[in-house]
Amino acid sequence: MARKKATAREKKQKLIEIKRKVGERPDGSAIRKSFYGHTKREAEQAYETYKLDLANDMPVVDTTTTVTEWAPLWLKTYILGTVKDNTYANNYEIPIRRHILPYFKDKPMSSIKSVDIQAFLDHALKKVEPGYVGKMRSLLDGMFETAVENRICLQNPVTRSVKVKKKVSRKKDGPAFYTAEQIGLIIDYAKTHKNGLCILILLVCGVSRSELLGLKWTDITSDRVMHIRRGVVDQKNASTGKWEVYVGNDELKNEFRSRDYPLPDWLYKMILQKPKMIYLGGSVRNKTPLKAVNTEFIFHNAKGSVQSPHNWTYYVYQPFMREMVEYYASKKVDMPLLSAHKLRHSAASYWANAGMSLFAISKLGGWSDLKMLSKVYGHGDIDMLRAELNRVQKVDGQS
Repeated sequence: MARKKATAREKKQKLIEIKRKVGERPDGSAIRKSFYGHTKREAEQAYETYKLDLANDMPVVDTTTTVTEWAPLWLKTYILGTVKDNTYANNYEIPIRRHILPYFKDKPMSSIKSVDIQAFLDHALKKVEPGYVGKMRSLLDGMFETAVENRICLQNPVTRSVKVKKKVSRKKDGPAFYTAEQIGLIIDYAKTHKNGLCILILLVCGVSRSELLGLKWTDITSDRVMHIRRGVVDQKNASTGKWEVYVGNDELKNEFRSRDYPLPDWLYKMILQKPKMIYLGGSVRNKTPLKAVNTEFIFHNAKGSVQSPHNWTYYVYQPFMREMVEYYASKKVDMPLLSAHKLRHSAASYWANAGMSLFAISKLGGWSDLKMLSKVYGHGDIDMLRAELNRVQKVDGQS
């Protein structure tokens, strides 16, 4: 550990410094503290006074352990193995790595005050949603609570007064949804594109990327119903540190996401036209034939198995969107490039503006919170609201 620099006052007075072990960190390394005096004997007396304070239950605080050191140790000691790998990666490791560590860096844990935590939360709100910031507040609370138990901090700075503010000015990052007119244009383009089917299912059915890639051929039944039963996620294996693809019912966000969607005839027919069999291998040089493989998933990788959401976005979704935007730009039509998740939101917004009830929207999209649906999608444009009023008033004889 680097030698602690003497203060200007200590240098001026030419104090003598001694270092003594005063405790141990959770990893077993020694906590050493400097003591000063005009003579070595005075420095030793300062150390003895310190030990006397300890005997009188004065708290000992490790002022050297930094956030960068404690956060990984906290994850390994208190979190790893207590939650599923997917939860560990998405709810613990990633928020700490992407947000908490870059902000606090090598700041000593014991030096962080409530005002510093509040400043971090306000800073984070400019980048991510309040709900995500709330999760990071809980992470910090857990980190500091255990730090207090290990005498790394005197007290937990994540106090009741530290709150996630509801309204913080954020830079707009473009439209949240596609309009009804834009949805029509996307559908027209997707019907002619080689990768258009997956875009159509996202936009027309309001499924998420995870749900799309989890669709199997057995989920499409002859009564023209699409049964959404599983999701696909990329997650880091906590043991190996490698990213892996996971499939299952547990990967759905909540129990409401398991649902049945009645497909329109034209989309049902397009799905059935997609080949279920692919051919792999084969070599003219080695005179080996192609091997026919029946695929399990409707949207699969080159080997016919489950597709990584990250790879699908990079190799399928993003190229499609760029080509579509360029196509309509050549026709003097401005088309924004939105994320795959915003296609799902576009579907819900379209349903809401068409006058569909929030209950029906929640059933089709698998949303459990009607209050959230009302706030986000239940806005309706003025023409739709006027038409609804006219319809109701005619029934009641008010017009």
